[in-house]
Amino acid sequence: MPRYRDHQGRPLVAVTGIGVITSLGIGKADNWAALTGGRSGIHAIRRFPTEGLTTRIAGTVDFLPESGRGSTPLSHALAAAAAEEAIAEAGVSLDDFGGPLFLAAPPVEMEWPDRFALDAEEADRPAGYDTLFAAARARIHPAMFASTQFGYIADLLAERFGTRGLPVTLSTACASGATAIQLGVEAIRRGEADRVLSIGTDGSVSAESLVRFSLLSALSTQNEPPEKAARPFSRDRSGFIMAEGCGALVMEPFEGAVSRRTNPGRPPRLRREGR
Repeated sequence: MPRYRDHQGRPLVAVTGIGVITSLGIGKADNWAALTGGRSGIHAIRRFPTEGLTTRIAGTVDFLPESGRGSTPLSHALAAAAAEEAIAEAGVSLDDFGGPLFLAAPPVEMEWPDRFALDAEEADRPAGYDTLFAAARARIHPAMFASTQFGYIADLLAERFGTRGLPVTLSTACASGATAIQLGVEAIRRGEADRVLSIGTDGSVSAESLVRFSLLSALSTQNEPPEKAARPFSRDRSGFIMAEGCGALVMEPFEGAVSRRTNPGRPPRLRREGR
């Protein structure tokens, strides 16, 4: 059996870079310090009014400029921050990554600022979906159209970090991040990539999302104290807590990663066309 291969002869996969951002902070250092210091990332929601909601707590990321702009801008900002940390740790170029991108992202819907903007364009009509449709038919809105495409975030990340090929965006509910990792692992095992970037991002805590999960009786209603609401193994568990954040992994064949780290001046190995 060749070195650095599993029992089926496939390349072993190594994680060479990790990036993370959560409600506890940006980067592994801040998050580790908060966790080891016993600080919880669950708190009362301040981003939008919660009167009338049965769940009024979450792990929202409120310290980014994009935090109040909606799910798509925030999910993109989270992914960009985590990816930059992971790529830097891997020692790869921040603008020429040279491998594919697999992104797990939340479902896309029109953000409220865009809804308000469309409504304002038809000020003489009563508020409602008919007004939004009329405004959308009356003129072209390229920025709004782009932001409502499911692959929009991945396209922005691919352009920023120089990933290769068509970026893959997926959403498989709670398994989304694991699916992004698995797709990256399989690409390496098949010999299709010398490195991959797998990201799971979610900045979609909103009044609507809380209502939807509450209708499923899935969220905890134990709002006080917020840091004690998540009790997954307790007899009086009442549900889970929504939160925002992102994790990013750079993965490479173990053999190539060892060679690159021990021979830093050696140029990266490139795949030939058709392989």
